[in-house]
Amino acid sequence: MNEIDIARLAAYIDGEGCILITRKCSTGKNNHGRKYHFLRVVVGNTDPRLMSWLKNTFGGYINTQMRNLSKNSRRVSFTWIVHSKAAEDLLRFCMPYFVMKQGQAALALEYRDTYGEKVGRKGLGPDIFEIREGYRIKLSEMKKEVGTLLSVKGDD
Repeated sequence: MNEIDIARLAAYIDGEGCILITRKCSTGKNNHGRKYHFLRVVVGNTDPRLMSWLKNTFGGYINTQMRNLSKNSRRVSFTWIVHSKAAEDLLRFCMPYFVMKQGQAALALEYRDTYGEKVGRKGLGPDIFEIREGYRIKLSEMKKEVGTLLSVKGDD
């Protein structure tokens, strides 16, 4: 991984990606419905070459999905996903190169700073869970604000 690769990744996240804090509730036999959050960075595209490059360069995994374009036409779409500590590390590397998602990345990194807390077998205490939930909500609201921009001022 070199500086050019990192700048390219930042551009793909900016243009075709998403930074998410996801809330889950585990349903395993011994987990007793334990609630938790995790960070994900996702890039979607229909070209498998991009997905291969992302996975080979930065790790993560690829999901494949068939989309119906019309009654008789289908298209394959791909999603590259990296999460938790790996997502944190990549966001830290990409920070100087983001154009649009620097604020979202900064908030996601603040959220990841809450992981200095040790988690016991019984899961998070309610205070840490609520702090992390606050970050999830704030990140979601931040994305909605961007969608409400009516115009972009250019060079007049």
